[in-house]
Amino acid sequence: LALRIYTDTLPKDTLPVVRHESYVLYRFGQASFAVVFTFGVVVFWNVPMVRQKQFVHDIEPYSKHFIKPQVTDAYGLNIGKADDVLYDCLNLQELSQDDVIALSYVFAQSVVLSRMEQTVDTQLYELTRILRPIQEHGETKMQRRELLQKISEILRDRTHSFYEYGFHSTPPQAWANPRIERLNQELNTALEVTQKIRIVHQKWD
Repeated sequence: LALRIYTDTLPKDTLPVVRHESYVLYRFGQASFAVVFTFGVVVFWNVPMVRQKQFVHDIEPYSKHFIKPQVTDAYGLNIGKADDVLYDCLNLQELSQDDVIALSYVFAQSVVLSRMEQTVDTQLYELTRILRPIQEHGETKMQRRELLQKISEILRDRTHSFYEYGFHSTPPQAWANPRIERLNQELNTALEVTQKIRIVHQKWD
């Protein structure tokens, strides 16, 4: 989602409760949240699917492009249990706003990295289509304008991947206290975020 990420003209129950330059937090109930990140991901916590769709519909007029989710993922959540990060489930003793913001960032990174890997694989394929005829015949049937457009599209996607949207702008809540910092690091490991970043970088390189 490429969004102007907040506006006061949204429906009253969709107004943000926390605004930051890289994310906006919306609260729907005691343990029900949505976090919108500038690099294009919305993370929902305990929000029914019907309400999720309504929320996306509410913010759609303020998006730069038609909203068509590219990659989605789900993770289990238990509140009131001892803090523990499992393979596909998160146990939390409590769920504060700082928890939501800090951990949402890791979930958002994981989802957007999956999207980035799809993009780089597609563009590597496109680049191979350009290079193969040149390698085999010493020329290409593509017109100069078409060739430059395709190369610029590939370079644009490379730039978007890591530089345009502040992908590395970790919210300060990630270090709010030792408990959240530990959960943040454990979730990062469980979702293999650092490894995914390295893989995407290697593919682009």
